[in-house]
Amino acid sequence: MQPDSLLDSSRVTVNISILEDLEFLEEESMGAGASAEDQKSKDLEKQLQQDADKDAKTVKLLLLGAGESGKAPLILHQGGYTKEEQLEFRGVVYGNILQSALAIIRGMEMLTIDFGSPGAQVSYDTKTITVADGSWYCVHLNQQENAQKLQNLSDSIEEGTMPAELGDVIQKLWKDTGVQAAYDRAAEFQLNDSAGYYLNEMERITKADYLPSEQDVLRSRVKTTGIIEEQFACKELHFRMFDVGGQRSERKKWIHCFEGVTCIIFCGALSAYDMVLVEDDEVNRMHESLHLFNSICNHRFFALTSIVLFLNKKDLFEDKIKKVHLSICFPDYDGCNSYEDAANYIKLQFMELNMKKGVKEIYSHLTCATDTKNVQIVFNAVTDIIIKENLKQCEYSGQQIVSGLRLIFSSNKSFLLRKRMMEECNQKYKLTQECEEQDTSCLPLCSSARLNSHVAPQPLDHSGQIGRQHAFLHRARQDKQLAGIVLAIND
Repeated sequence: MQPDSLLDSSRVTVNISILEDLEFLEEESMGAGASAEDQKSKDLEKQLQQDADKDAKTVKLLLLGAGESGKAPLILHQGGYTKEEQLEFRGVVYGNILQSALAIIRGMEMLTIDFGSPGAQVSYDTKTITVADGSWYCVHLNQQENAQKLQNLSDSIEEGTMPAELGDVIQKLWKDTGVQAAYDRAAEFQLNDSAGYYLNEMERITKADYLPSEQDVLRSRVKTTGIIEEQFACKELHFRMFDVGGQRSERKKWIHCFEGVTCIIFCGALSAYDMVLVEDDEVNRMHESLHLFNSICNHRFFALTSIVLFLNKKDLFEDKIKKVHLSICFPDYDGCNSYEDAANYIKLQFMELNMKKGVKEIYSHLTCATDTKNVQIVFNAVTDIIIKENLKQCEYSGQQIVSGLRLIFSSNKSFLLRKRMMEECNQKYKLTQECEEQDTSCLPLCSSARLNSHVAPQPLDHSGQIGRQHAFLHRARQDKQLAGIVLAIND
């Protein structure tokens, strides 16, 4: 038979039962009395195939970013929190509040700000405060006593607790104008950027039946040390995300996460442009973040690894940019100090560090910890990366792949595998159960491909369309991620 005759109008629809009979004959030809060892081998092969299928749908992500860039909450809350999980964060919230209150008191000492007013001069012998405008206020040194009480309680209470006395002291201190003045200058000392949020919510948080809200959890700060693996699912992909320490001392441990990473999620805090590092008060946090991004983006291990860039804490940045000009971080910036202009300028600084713009993709997004769309952003980026990587690896040119897709999924010119084959290959493969061909010599080939999807089927002697169809389908079966995307296109 000539190859061209394979596609003429004199086709015969092959009944599914014929395929089943042929499969039965193939199995019978292997011997009815298969040994226990043969069965064990089959079971092992099946398990290996199942593991391969599972691994094919697993995506590895490496989560990187400078210290306190807000990496952890970006993804992990996508399914919400159970009541038990929320309760576990109660101690974390209490600890964050206590540390924030202590940090502000230390900041007041460093900035020589007194209790009562930002411009106050205290006369402790008269126990009064002279304010810059000449007014006189008789003020007992209650706040100084409260500050001392705060220090004493912090040394004596159990970690992760908030006794009523401690909560009362913190609330009184937070209302002090001197404390508020120090808080407004928080960029000049180290302070958790969620401090204001928690301190404003003290009345609710100090209640006996307090249950942290999702907002409370997302704003909590726990220093990441070592490597933490988190797993989550989105649609049909299973994600394994490795979160590593952001401080300089932790970065040497990142090497363990390099191999097999699909993409990198890099977090940088927009609001950190006027802040310095915890471990080095001479280094601006934004500069450090840019330096780290440059070293990761252009590292030889990540030469072709795409990056999802989250510029985080946009809500805090939007408030701060109204008070502090961006030129404090970027002296060359002379643009408008609006949120849009300043944020776009920062994003541009990151994007321009990519030295492989034509090859390496950077997917940038402005976000905050409470943005529920972050998981979808990652999923879309990963899907795009998988498609591009598979197209690069495919031996066919882009035009040949498109032609193959049209050939396989054409309703009139298709040689489709039956349902049972696709179920064994993967449950999601929803190919049509029709097989139209005159030359029945292709049927054993189809059956063999079903039974041994991991073994490349031998093409027919003639160089017809069927050989090309089988070759493409086999490639799709070998790469389950590509196959899933191909089938999604067909749906």
